[in-house]
Parts: sequence; C-alpha cells; structure tokens
Amino acid sequence: MLSVIDIQTAYGAATVLKKVSLTVKAGSIATLIGANGAGKTTTLMAISGIIASQSGEILLDGEQLIGMPPHRVVAAGVCHVPEGRRIFPKLTVLENLEMGAYLHPRRGKPDEVFSLFPRLAQRRFQQAGTLSGGEQQMLAIGRALMSSPKLLLLDEPSLGLAPLMVEQIFRIIGEINRQGVTILLVEQNAYAALALAHWGYVMENGRIVLSDTPANLMNNTDVQSAYLGHEA
Repeated sequence: MLSVIDIQTAYGAATVLKKVSLTVKAGSIATLIGANGAGKTTTLMAISGIIASQSGEILLDGEQLIGMPPHRVVAAGVCHVPEGRRIFPKLTVLENLEMGAYLHPRRGKPDEVFSLFPRLAQRRFQQAGTLSGGEQQMLAIGRALMSSPKLLLLDEPSLGLAPLMVEQIFRIIGEINRQGVTILLVEQNAYAALALAHWGYVMENGRIVLSDTPANLMNNTDVQSAYLGHEA
C-alpha cells in the first residue's frame, strides 16, 4: 500500500532523513524502531505532508503524496496520530471525534469508535483536557479513525502511559488492524511493537539500517542490546 523511496528531508542545513526507503503491505502492521533523534517521527511527518521531502517518492496505492498539503494526504487515505496526542482540550470527546471527520462528515461514525473505546463513550460530553493520559491517547486514535483511513500512522502511542494502559492500547491497535486498517507504528517500546507487527525496520541517524521479520529482529543480538534491554 505504501512505498517510501529514497526520501530526504532537512531542517535548515541539517539533513535528517537520508534516502529512507520502506514499504507497508496492505492489511499489515509495520513498525519503525530506533533511538530518540533517529528520524522516526520525521519519517511519519514526511509521509503525512507536514514536512516537505526534498527528493524521493512517497506512493500510496501508486499515488504520489509528495507535494500534497496535509489535508489532501488525509483525503487520500492517510491519517497521522502524532506524538503527544494533540487533542483539542477545550472541546468535548464527541466534538474531537467530529473534528476527525471534518473532510468526510458522512463517513465518520462515533459509535464505531465508542465500540472500540467504551471508556470514551462514558465520557462523550466531557472536555478532552480533563481525560487521563490513556483516555487522551484513545481519543487521538479514535479521532484519526473518524476519517476512515486506509493507512494509520501512529507515533509513540504508549508514551507516558501506565503498563496496564499500554497493554490495552496495543490490544486495540491489533483490533484496528484486524478490521482492515493498515498501520505504520513508531514506538519506543520496541518489544511491544515487534510483538504486534508483521514487519520491522530499525532506524539510526536518519537511515534504515535493518529490515526483517519481527522474530528475526528480536533474535538479532544488536537489536537486543540496543532496543530490547538484553543480549542473547
């Protein structure tokens, strides 16, 4: 579904992504792991059009996304759940969800989000800024689903959450994928990400340095020592 081919991006004079290439098959979960500052978030921002790519190609079902403004990328079928959630704190849960369907008001179905996240259903008229961190993460994902995306970009969905909430969030990500949404996941919790994904990429210093099945990456001694907290 997604083909990223040799993209390069920069912040001023500093090149951040250096000929990054990756693919995400339709119906799959791919994960991108790496240290802070490796370029993972920038990769997602390049795909969603928030940051311009200087060269390369980003193709969604063969359609070129480079040069599209972010709202056109959403209309094409890509929705980005950013690090830090970025919900609208003064709006209610329901109003946040309705904002997610802004481009496709007839497509968005809050009840489908509430079936995935029953806790949000109980808080539908509550201001989003008063939710717990885990509930805000649920809302950020639910808001993205309101645009009925083909491809969901998730940036650090477990960041700052308690372990039980992390388990719940990852379980729901798996359910979203089983319902047919393709996912590209950036995640510091490398073990949880690899356990969920169908394919994995390792990024260092703006480059993809490894790509393999999650099982092979988990058995790689370099990956174990750098990202999984142990050595074979």
